[in-house]
Amino acid sequence: MIWGAFAIIAGLVWCFAVGVRPAVLGTGAPADPDLVTGPVEVITASIPVVSVGDDVDEREDRSLFRRLSTWGLTLAFAGQAFGYYGLTAWIPTLLHDEVGLGRAAAGASSSVFQILAVVGALGVPFLALRLRPVVIVGLVGACWLFMPLGLLFAPHLWLVWSIFGGAAQGGGITIIFIVIVRMVTSDLEARRLSALVQGGGYALASLGPLVVGAVHDASGSWTVPMIVVLVSVLTLGVSGVLSARRVR
Repeated sequence: MIWGAFAIIAGLVWCFAVGVRPAVLGTGAPADPDLVTGPVEVITASIPVVSVGDDVDEREDRSLFRRLSTWGLTLAFAGQAFGYYGLTAWIPTLLHDEVGLGRAAAGASSSVFQILAVVGALGVPFLALRLRPVVIVGLVGACWLFMPLGLLFAPHLWLVWSIFGGAAQGGGITIIFIVIVRMVTSDLEARRLSALVQGGGYALASLGPLVVGAVHDASGSWTVPMIVVLVSVLTLGVSGVLSARRVR
């Protein structure tokens, strides 16, 4: 009932922000036109006329499905979200089994992993002003590794690993969106690429809690599940770095 109340509040705020008709029917809302530049007229005879708009249209016409960077970002997003959902679902149970925390304490301890996401989400944009995205992706991936590796070898230090992992998971989703914005050439391409990356990424990531739980049941320990999460985090790091290596 509490979550339902939040959904109702969000719906009411949305209706107030955009109007009832656009909110309900999806019509009538003003569309943001894409920036279209016409031909640049050059008076000097020695310099040819350049049509910037045609060049932009040609780049946008290339199918997103043919770009390796599109699938790389999708895999990176999937790895990020898979690890996040898998750990969010099972951290309380893991800490109860491995560290001996009570149910209430184990549940409350997982909040550290969630709260620290704010640090990563707000800190990454500041780093993006000074560092290339590929560097930030590598840094986020490295910090993310502390979480599964720490819970695997030293679960009693869960607070330390939650700090690193929490900040990394908040920064991971942020840097992927920054890469998307810097890769595209228009608002339309940004919307399409973002929808593709999120749609495919979340479709794979939604299996995280199920896979981690099933592997735990099959193996009878938390070793193999943490290896699964480790692989997902490595997917984020490797795919993200390869996809962002040419982004300025």
